[in-house]
Amino acid sequence: RGDNERIMRKMDTDESL
Repeated sequence: RGDNERIMRKMDTDESL
């Protein structure tokens, strides 16, 4: 289950944006 990882990654990208 990589949903949590995907969400964490999305948050990281959002912060980078």
